[in-house]
Amino acid sequence: MSENPAGPAKDPVVRFLIGCAVVGLVFVVLVVGGIAFLGWRLSRDETAGRPEEVFLAGDEARYWCLDLRPDDLGLVALIGRLDDEAEAARADALKNSPFRNFPFVRKRNQARQLLPLKLELAAAEDGWSARGTFSKQLFRIRAAIKLMRFILGRDKDNVSRVDAGGVDVTAFHDSRSGASFALTMVGNRVIAANDAPRLERNLAIPDASRPPLDPAIAALHDAIRFDGEDGWAFAPDAVASFDVNAHDELAFRITVRSEAEMTTEQALSVVKSMLPYLPDQAFQLDATTRGEDGRTIVSGRVDDLAARLGAMVLRFSATQAEKKRSGTRSPSATPIPPSPPPSSNPRTDTPEAPKRGESPIPAH
Repeated sequence: MSENPAGPAKDPVVRFLIGCAVVGLVFVVLVVGGIAFLGWRLSRDETAGRPEEVFLAGDEARYWCLDLRPDDLGLVALIGRLDDEAEAARADALKNSPFRNFPFVRKRNQARQLLPLKLELAAAEDGWSARGTFSKQLFRIRAAIKLMRFILGRDKDNVSRVDAGGVDVTAFHDSRSGASFALTMVGNRVIAANDAPRLERNLAIPDASRPPLDPAIAALHDAIRFDGEDGWAFAPDAVASFDVNAHDELAFRITVRSEAEMTTEQALSVVKSMLPYLPDQAFQLDATTRGEDGRTIVSGRVDDLAARLGAMVLRFSATQAEKKRSGTRSPSATPIPPSPPPSSNPRTDTPEAPKRGESPIPAH
């Protein structure tokens, strides 16, 4: 009996299976390589080596900054309470649902993955600008920003691209609502403004034409700064320092730039201008004293901070949904009014998080 000259390796079925395996392997390599290339394109820094921009340009009337650190005990406690609030809301939403006993995967303290984090907002008479400085999750943040700009950029009628000194800026304008803003990311910083010209000015490299710094604001800030300060702000008439403590409170200390005597009502008005969108009932004034320089210092706290932050999110979502249904025009200028009217219902108003930072302070 003679041997099969083709041998088992040349069997048609075996050859077909080997061919399928090779094709499948090539396909997997192409898919993985394509995903890796796409991820690299989305997450790479297109402005490597660019110096940090001067955020305050000199015409800002108000400034808030929130500087969050992962080792802040008050902030850790606040995040834990926000987790509890979210869990209670989830349980309440599912209490009559057949899915109430479903073992959902719960991830707690997701906000801590972004810490340390600094958020800044500057408001001028004719516009606003904002900046977020990130230390972690940069790849994901860059990818998210680029995907958002790509998706929104498909609307050529309302979106334009601008080159601002080598930085790609995307400007959005909704012709129906009137809302507009410009957005970009430089290094580890996401920067936004009410329009492209303001954002281009923020991106300009500092030079001699910049306004002089005002040391008076920095001196007032240093005089009232909390030891564990989480935020600070300035306005034409006041400078404030904020701290989140472990008692679910936001402590504040505000120095008024005027040396005139102040009543309790006037002090409360100053506090509300520095912490807008909070009802009168949220503020507990502890003391109104006179500093060594003769200026008035107002100290106090905001209680139930976690609950008020949760109410802020719910109210903001409801407001946006109502605007979408009614077609209300949204202003494109300053997003934070100087002093909003108080409300008699504490659950209908929402808090604005305090803000802190070390940005240079211009003269006013």
